[in-house]
Amino acid sequence: MLVIESYMDISPGMGIGLFAKANILKGTKYWIRNEVFDKLISKKQYESLDKLAADFTEIHGFLEVTQNWYLCCDNASFTNHSNFPNTKYYFDRDGLVKYGVASKNIISGEEIFCDYTKICLTCKNGLNF
Repeated sequence: MLVIESYMDISPGMGIGLFAKANILKGTKYWIRNEVFDKLISKKQYESLDKLAADFTEIHGFLEVTQNWYLCCDNASFTNHSNFPNTKYYFDRDGLVKYGVASKNIISGEEIFCDYTKICLTCKNGLNF
């Protein structure tokens, strides 16, 4: 769940992206795990989804080490990948993403990027980009 103000806009070459509505200082939490707000989809639930729902989950969610899909229910689902992201994620001892921070100062109007390969099992081999 995002804990900063954001908006979606056109991301050159990427479609739609997530943008900062105000400055975000380096080290500031911008996203926190919130299983009440966001949606966890178990492997069994995922396998029962029809094709459209499964495709949506793969595009807008990320596969965790538990084999659950984590689906963000806010603008966070529009965060694009970069090999040089302006965010960093922290994990608990079980390997679940706990929160994300700005890894540099992000100015108002700047796109927010993450490295999909750090958080999503299906992206570790370059899949689902």
